Amino acid sequence: MSNFMASMPWYLNTAIIMALVIAATIFFFYFGNKAVRRIQTDDERETISISLHFLSLFYAVFVVLVFIDVQTQHDQIQDNVVKEASILMDLHHITDAQPLFAKTDITKAIRNYADDVIHRESALMRAGDDAALVPFIHPTSIWNAVSSANPESYKDLAIYENVLCRLNELTDARFQRFTSVDGRTTPFIWTVLIYGGVLVVASLLMLSAQSSTSNLLLVSFTVSMLVLVLMLIFSLDKPFCGSTAVPLKAFEEVLQHIKMGN
Repeated sequence: MSNFMASMPWYLNTAIIMALVIAATIFFFYFGNKAVRRIQTDDERETISISLHFLSLFYAVFVVLVFIDVQTQHDQIQDNVVKEASILMDLHHITDAQPLFAKTDITKAIRNYADDVIHRESALMRAGDDAALVPFIHPTSIWNAVSSANPESYKDLAIYENVLCRLNELTDARFQRFTSVDGRTTPFIWTVLIYGGVLVVASLLMLSAQSSTSNLLLVSFTVSMLVLVLMLIFSLDKPFCGSTAVPLKAFEEVLQHIKMGN
């Protein structure tokens, strides 16, 4: 079932989930209408209403803070991916026309690096399999190519040191990308998000148990919006999969630039 859902476009998945949520809301609304209408007094309704206002306010603030944190992390991951591709492009520009690296395979290593990110590592990142990415943290082929160079003059030495510096930055950016594939929102935060959402929905159903169909629509819209926000937070927390996945277009441009240069 999960594989079937994963193969469908994001908007169809969203539509299916929303339809199920609204159907469940309607069912529990009418069930609560019959169960609560017989035992709920006006004082109880007023108490529920006041409690709902405080609970909803607290929950809304918490959701906003979590969303801002997840969105900020997502933007930082995207910036880091662009930075990594930019460093890779710089390495190509520095080494491409230098006699120091003429006898090395560094251009091929850089091209393979970008190709691996696009065609091999991206699948592991979409799956959130950070453990499978551990053996690839160190860009061995580029390091080996740089190590095979033999600087003989002060100019060559300055170029060589610059390349080593950029290569260290590349390794750091690569490590940051690998460590961000599995999301950073802890299970405890997700527990609070889901539990708080359940409490808010239950309070809404109890408050609207004696109300008309218009209140049913209001509750359904509120629940659907809440589910959409939680789905968005979940999607942003998985930065390399789903409709909000961080694009790898920067690496595609590096690969295209190298191929055009050759």
